[in-house]
Amino acid sequence: MKMITAVSIRPWNEAAILDDLVDLCQKSATTHLAVMYLCHPEGLPLMKKNEDAAAQFLRVKERLASSGVKAGILIQSLIDHGERFQPLSPVSFQRIVGFDGAEVRACFCPLDKGFLDYTRDMVTLFSKTNPDFLFIDDDVRLENHAPVRWACACPLHVEHFNQHANRHDSREEIFEAMKGDDSLGFTVRKAWQDSGRESILALMRTIREAIDSVDPTIRCGKCVS
Repeated sequence: MKMITAVSIRPWNEAAILDDLVDLCQKSATTHLAVMYLCHPEGLPLMKKNEDAAAQFLRVKERLASSGVKAGILIQSLIDHGERFQPLSPVSFQRIVGFDGAEVRACFCPLDKGFLDYTRDMVTLFSKTNPDFLFIDDDVRLENHAPVRWACACPLHVEHFNQHANRHDSREEIFEAMKGDDSLGFTVRKAWQDSGRESILALMRTIREAIDSVDPTIRCGKCVS
């Protein structure tokens, strides 16, 4: 059985933290460490922080391996969890939008092609470090990205819904139909949920394909809450 502990390793105190983590693993049931990295799009150039993280992970993995501890990577943010007064990225990727048109400026729509390309490049980079595993955190979801509700209702998702449901509705018309306690309301609600789920699955397929392009034996899981 694997006992995985998630850890964050600050670069300014890396050596001391690694010594403490090795000591922790030797004195506890921990068999693997999941090193956490914030990977959602931020400043430019976008890949710089991921390149720095990958370089650190190679050092971390080497130090831990010498003590018999295996290590993987926890991508702690990708879409991102919500607005927390953090600096906002200048990238033009589509943001998550709620049913009323409100936008989460810190969270990214999984249907945006640029975001998918970024995700593919980032996951490929981390896969090349040969982690024991990869985890995707629970921010890879459509709901519960404060402050919006019934996400994602951005133009990309409205178009995706209409293709899925063979309809031609605006965002406002979709949510008006969803209010109905009748067959139309049920049909539209189900189509909305199904099309949203497919957009998340498309993102997860992109992640899996990026891993497989490097090493198909790397296992990848997803955190849920």
